[in-house]
Order: sequence, then C-alpha cells, then structure tokens
Amino acid sequence: MYFKSKGKILFMLEEMISVHDKNQFEIKLDYKLDTSKEKTVYNIETYIFLPTSLDIGKGNYKKEDFYSDLKSYIRFKTPTVLLKDIDTGADSPFGKLKNAITAMVKNKDKVTIEKYEYHIKMFSSILKSSLRDHVEYIKNTSDDDCCDHLIKQYLTCVKKLLVDYRELVHELSVPTVESKKFAVYLFGDEYISHLVENYSYWLMRIIKDKGGNKVSLYGKELLEFVNTEHKYRKEKRYPSVPGSSVENEETLYRRSVFKKYMESILFLDIRTEKEGKLVEQIIFGIAAGISMIFATGAAFWTQMQYGGNLSTTFFVVLVISYMFKDRIKELLRQYFMGKIEHFFYDHKTSIYSDPVNKIGVCRESFDFVNESKAPPAIMKLRNRDHITGIDNGWFGEQLIMYRKEITIYSEMFKNLHHSYNIEGINDIMRFNVWRFLFKMDNPEKSLYLPDEKELYKKVYGERVYHINMIIKYSSNDQTTYERYRIVLNRNGLKRIEEVVTDKETTAV
Repeated sequence: MYFKSKGKILFMLEEMISVHDKNQFEIKLDYKLDTSKEKTVYNIETYIFLPTSLDIGKGNYKKEDFYSDLKSYIRFKTPTVLLKDIDTGADSPFGKLKNAITAMVKNKDKVTIEKYEYHIKMFSSILKSSLRDHVEYIKNTSDDDCCDHLIKQYLTCVKKLLVDYRELVHELSVPTVESKKFAVYLFGDEYISHLVENYSYWLMRIIKDKGGNKVSLYGKELLEFVNTEHKYRKEKRYPSVPGSSVENEETLYRRSVFKKYMESILFLDIRTEKEGKLVEQIIFGIAAGISMIFATGAAFWTQMQYGGNLSTTFFVVLVISYMFKDRIKELLRQYFMGKIEHFFYDHKTSIYSDPVNKIGVCRESFDFVNESKAPPAIMKLRNRDHITGIDNGWFGEQLIMYRKEITIYSEMFKNLHHSYNIEGINDIMRFNVWRFLFKMDNPEKSLYLPDEKELYKKVYGERVYHINMIIKYSSNDQTTYERYRIVLNRNGLKRIEEVVTDKETTAV
C-alpha cells in the first residue's frame, strides 16, 4: 500500500489479512522505513462491528479479555531477494554464508561463530521469503508464457540452491569444527528441505488449478523432486519424513522448532508497560486528598457543634463521614480517569534490537465506542443495508475501536544488520474469536426443497454471522481505509472477504 501526493511517495505500508486457523485470523502489517526523516510514525485504527446477537459488550468483554485474545509479534522485515539471486555472486545470501563458514573454520572466536550462525539463519529466512514470493507470483500471473518461464526457473534455482548448500558440508567436515556448530548447519539443511517441499506442493496445487497442460508439463518433475527430498532426509536420518500410516508428530514438531530457530534472528525484543502510570497515581492521590478533606471537615464541624467530648452523635457522624470518604475517593478516581483516559493509550511497548538499542515504540488502546462518536468516514464505509438492520434488531451493533501507533527511529535503524538492507518491520497480529462463538446458533439448519417423488426433500444450510472490520491507516497527514467482512459460525472462522470501497488516499 503506497501513500502518494502529486506522484511522490510519502510513506509505504503493506497489509495482509488471512485466516490462520478455525479460531484465529491474522493481520500482517509491514511498516516501511522513511530514511529521510528522524522518525517514521504510523497510526492504525481498527473498527470492529459486532452483531448484537453475539452478546458481546462493555459489560462482559473487558480490556483484559481483548488483549488476552490478541497476540502480537514484532520483527524485522525479511530482506527482499529474488529467488534467482540468492546464490548469485559473493554478496548474495549464499555468498555471505559461504564466507562466514570459511572464516569460522579458520578462526573460531566468538564473533566469527556468531556470524556463522547469523548467516545460516538469515539464508534460511530469505530463502523462505523468496520461495513464497516466487510461487505467489506464479499463482497471480495470467500470462501463460510468463508462467511457464517462472515454473522452470523455480525448478532450476531450487535444485541448484540445494546442491550449493549441501556442498558446504565438505568445508565444515574438519576436526576443528565442534559437533554443536556442525549441528547448526544440519538444522539449516533439514529446514530448507522442508521449505522446498512445502512450496513445491503449493506449486502443484496452483498448476492443477490453472489447468491446461501445466500438470503434464511440470507435475511429474515436481513430484519426483519432492520424492527426492524425502529420500534425502531418510538417507541423512532426519526424523521428519511424513508418512500416511503414522501421526507425523515428529515431523510437525521439528518443522515448528526449526522455523522459530531460523526466524529468531529477525525477532525484536519488546518491553511492555502500562502508559500514564505516573498521572494515574497523581489522580489517585488527588482523589484521596479530596475525600480526606471531606472526612476531616465533617469531624471538625461535629466537634464545633457538639464540643470536644465523645458522644454518640459525634461517633455516628465520624463513622458516616469515613464511609462517604471511601466512596468519594472511588467515585473521584473513576471520574478523573474517565476524563483523561482518551489522552493515553493502554500500553506502551518499547522495541529493542538488542538489550541496549531502542529502535521504536508501539502504543495501543482498546475500547467500546458509541456509533454516534465514531468518525463519519468510518460509518459511511460501514454502509449498512436494511437486512443488516433487521439482523441487529435496529439497535445497531457493538463497536470496538483498537488503536495502534508505531514509531520507528530511523537513525537507530540504519546501524542494524550491516550485511543486509532491512527496509522496515513486520507487525503480526493474531486475534482469537473463540469468545464470540458462545452465543451463536447451531451452525447447521434444516431446509426443505420440493421433490416430485417424495413431495419434499430435506437439505441443510449453514448459519453464519458477519463481523465487519474497517482499518484506517494514517501517516504524514495522509489517510486510507480498508474494509473486510469476517464470516464465521459456531465452529469458527470460515473466510475473510475484502469489501470493495473507495480507497483513494486523502489528507487527514
């Protein structure tokens, strides 16, 4: 998503939303770095319209529930390298890996060992990203000749990459390389074998969907390639070859572990704290002071009226004043916090590339808002029809607003990952909808159709619910919107549909 003004790119943000599993959907945002400025700031407002039939509201869905359902990951954006360029030249990811291995074999100090592990992880991560982008491009291209060229290129490049990587074993097979360091290379070998297998299966599905002569031309070669990788892992005694007669528990476990290990090089250290803690304590102190003034004033007044001697009246007045003192303090706390809470976010997360270097800040907040206070542009994009109004009993929908502000410090960013050009950070959010499913109807409903023989026949329909979501992106005084429809039933998520809207970028 590119934000422009008179042909000039002001800032860039890429966004992708997908169903992760039956209970979670994922939003992935790529924040691009504007190196011409000291810092780059992105503001994202997400408005979620919930049907009243779900019975989700301010009384039974608290901030703690929302943040418990939301899981976020912040990481560096994987460097962009074309599949054909991964092992081309000394400055390619493979060239850098080979140089790091040569240096580590000759000089096994802490720095060279760390660079060796760094480049294996980075090579694996870049390969995964390149495979995904290449296969995705094949899926989206409609040009038949271009598609043929890209499939051939995939097979040629991937086979060569595997050969090149596996030839590195000869450089590492020396007595001076410890078994733990050699194991890192083997982890990469097993992981990239899984990667090329998975994306080859995805490519098989794509060419089947495209039809024509693609399956006859490339299907057999792709299948033989996958079988070769299975055979290779068996020969190497990697315990991660899937089979039809086993549970494949070990295969899935090892894939997950390798993925986390290899991508750990890109993940950032985040430290979250509640925002406005000092102001909150000051407000609590003011509320306590005002309530104490009331209690003390009541005691002085009673003493003046009834003298200094302890009496039943004096005792009763003191007890009542202290009762009201606690209530006044609590009411004042709630009143003042309600007045200032919109000035602060719920959480402030500092983003570190290491224990010392702070490269950014993320602030986020959640609340239910009244539709009358929602921005007119959001309500216009919601664009309810009459059937939606009937479904919600003309009482409207419950509206959740989730705000996020991301600030990236450009100067700190420039000094990171000297070997690669890191363009920005990825913000991956997974939201679990399981709390929304409790009050839903049975997902399967009976329907009837006329039948000439039996008069009628029974069929089944699926009862679904629609959650509408509008995301507003802002930066550099520019704003754009995206709208989605989340379709789900009591069994979980079914699909996510993008609703076409006027997405033209406008000035804030």
